[in-house]
Amino acid sequence: MLWTAVLLFVAAAIVVGLSIAYDLLGLHEKQTSVVGSRWVTVGVMAGACLFALNTESLWDVFYLSGGILTTSVAFPVAAVMLNGISREGVLWSARFGLVGTVVGYVFESRGLLGGLQSSWIGETGLGYILWGIMAAATGYAVGAMHSRAGAGD
Repeated sequence: MLWTAVLLFVAAAIVVGLSIAYDLLGLHEKQTSVVGSRWVTVGVMAGACLFALNTESLWDVFYLSGGILTTSVAFPVAAVMLNGISREGVLWSARFGLVGTVVGYVFESRGLLGGLQSSWIGETGLGYILWGIMAAATGYAVGAMHSRAGAGD
């Protein structure tokens, strides 16, 4: 079962690494795109291997990947369907959502969110997704303000 978790997470890491390199960091627009994207993918794969080797079940892999998908993709999908959405806000929301979900997952798995969230959310074990969504919303607000400030220059 351990190797199944490692293989699943490494496969997902390759996709995540490419998405981070090309979509979030914009490496496809730069001269060093191939080298940079490879380093990002290697870093994500290393992190995925560490996570998979320290997980107790495949459910952890599915929960975390589902949380990352929810928080990193929710705002970009909504942006496709709505007018007047800040492109920079969407990019920032995906970044904040990814980081917020991973940090929230680590904190929740270590029992550090008990005092910050209600007990019924803590009992589900999925409170980190709510923290990731709040981080994504914060990221959108920061990115939108940043783009407005840049437009005023």
